[in-house]
Amino acid sequence: MASSSSSHAVPMEVDDELLQALSRPNRTTDIAVGWVFSTEMTKHFCATGYHDERPERIIEIYRTLAHARLIPRMEALPIREATEQEILLVHTMSHWKKILGYRDLTDQATVDSNLYFADELSVYVMSATTHASLLSCGGAIEACVAVASPQSNIQRSFANIRPPGHHAVPDEHMGFCFFCNAAVAARVVQQTTPVKRILIVDWDIHHGNGTQTAFYDDPSVLYISLHRYEDGTFYPTGDFGAATSCGEDAGLGFSVNIPWDWDEEGKTDYDYIYAFRKIVMPIAVEFDPELVIISSGFDAAEGDPLGECHVTPAGYAHMTYMLCALAGGHVAGGYDLEAIAKSSQAVVQVLLGEMPPALPAGGPSAETVETIYEVSLVQEKYWRSIRSADVMPVDSPTRMKQEVPSNILQWHRQYYMRDIHKLTHQPVELPVLDPFRGLVLANATFMTAKTLIVFVHGFGDLREDWDAAPRQDLQGQLDDILQASDNVMRWVNDAGYGYMDVNVLAWNSELGHTRMTKLQSPEENAKKLLIHLWDNLLTPCAAHNIVLLGHGSGCYPIVKSLTARWNRTSTRVRAVIQVVGHEHQPEVPDQGEQIVHKWYSDRSLLVVPTMHRCLLSSANEVYLRRHGQVSEIDEVQPVRLLRRGLSVVRDFLEIQL
Repeated sequence: MASSSSSHAVPMEVDDELLQALSRPNRTTDIAVGWVFSTEMTKHFCATGYHDERPERIIEIYRTLAHARLIPRMEALPIREATEQEILLVHTMSHWKKILGYRDLTDQATVDSNLYFADELSVYVMSATTHASLLSCGGAIEACVAVASPQSNIQRSFANIRPPGHHAVPDEHMGFCFFCNAAVAARVVQQTTPVKRILIVDWDIHHGNGTQTAFYDDPSVLYISLHRYEDGTFYPTGDFGAATSCGEDAGLGFSVNIPWDWDEEGKTDYDYIYAFRKIVMPIAVEFDPELVIISSGFDAAEGDPLGECHVTPAGYAHMTYMLCALAGGHVAGGYDLEAIAKSSQAVVQVLLGEMPPALPAGGPSAETVETIYEVSLVQEKYWRSIRSADVMPVDSPTRMKQEVPSNILQWHRQYYMRDIHKLTHQPVELPVLDPFRGLVLANATFMTAKTLIVFVHGFGDLREDWDAAPRQDLQGQLDDILQASDNVMRWVNDAGYGYMDVNVLAWNSELGHTRMTKLQSPEENAKKLLIHLWDNLLTPCAAHNIVLLGHGSGCYPIVKSLTARWNRTSTRVRAVIQVVGHEHQPEVPDQGEQIVHKWYSDRSLLVVPTMHRCLLSSANEVYLRRHGQVSEIDEVQPVRLLRRGLSVVRDFLEIQL
């Protein structure tokens, strides 16, 4: 007979302070976040003594989230055992039967099994292992399906589950793992929802050999792992976690390994964020997933005894924030109780819509820069967004600014425009324009509408938007950008216009700046993008009335592309509108072509802040006359200038159209 393990399970004690935290009013949030948890998973424990993978891990996470009043802000999702049919999407029948058989273990068999499994496979088993493992896998499934299902209102989710799963291969359990939770969840999502293209990011300190195995020949799932490697000597050992392990057959290039060689100081926030900026996010954006699953083992956290790294809760928050610009879905892990609890809290706060805290100035180690260069040498064969020349090591390591990269707001807006306003990506196929891939969006009628608005901007550039006004918090800047975008889309939809959205931030960002020669300024590359769009998307469209609306750094390309494609632009463009803050000067067509200047003056509207430098000198009077109509608005913040100027734009277009 199997012995009962309930008397050994970690008790779920709820003190008065915890009850008060749980009973406080729910804080409002615009993001619906689900969460999965059950104390039943604590009944799986090591009967022969202390073990790093212990029940207290998920209890401490729960307590920390409760005390921070985060649990009332999330929606509890049902948790259940994964079914045989679901498990067999990844694992073999023999493996299913083996894990099922642990339900019948006697006390003596438990001790005997652990003596063997601890040495051979780094796991422990007991009679409650089966139930806990199936609950853990089922919880991951429910968390991911809730995000992926079109019938669900859940946008993001967090699964506080154990035992972990990313080491479990199809026919064997190992490394504390019994079923490959993230892999099974991804397969169930693909079979039961419209979502087919899935990104799994694994930042656990150990390589997720089980997850990578599950999708090694499958291009529908991109697996990215950042892990301690040490030339294959760190668990799970071997060369499967090497940078050169990239997939096979149709899946070649869809396994991305970032293997850390070890140094005595351990990896920090800056090492991980550098890897995210240079490898993880460029590839993720290019892959364009419909769902992101994060295997968020927290054993790289400061104080963890196995990882020996120094990633802080703020570091995990920044990585989560970047990935939230794509999609959501979560699984958790780690071995130091305080570290995993605080890291989980930071992640959940970001999932709920809060901004990550600022990091002090710092930079990656020289070893990390070298590793990222080696990874880029491999991955540039498969991803156009990766070029080894961009990350070639230099004498001194890169020093990061305190702020998060400017691309962060850009990524969030792109996801928002696709998810909320149903815009779709448009192709940008010239190699020189690779940094703009994914940054051209359009609505469903842009090819057929009589009137087409082409909005060109640099939304998300922190330097452009923050230098013009007193510094504000990052969330406030994102709110301004999204509100301005909502206002533009409301105007476009109400009028029945076609719409194309072009973000030219790429060449001002880390992803593109290092690729430029002296002859390829950010402005000139943005101009090349507009010319490319004229040749490939705007010329074939049906619109007789094309309106070019430029904001900030988007003004230069719309004006300068006019003469580059004069035969096309002169007959179809009905208005050229520039919304220019203090950090930019309004643009005019190239000198020497009077017919162009007359044409431009008849169709031009310039919206600027009061006291803009172009208004202050009498010498500018001739210059201003070239712009046709000029409207001054008492607003210095560039994004708000656009919001307040939209009524002027609408009135101008009523006349022009």
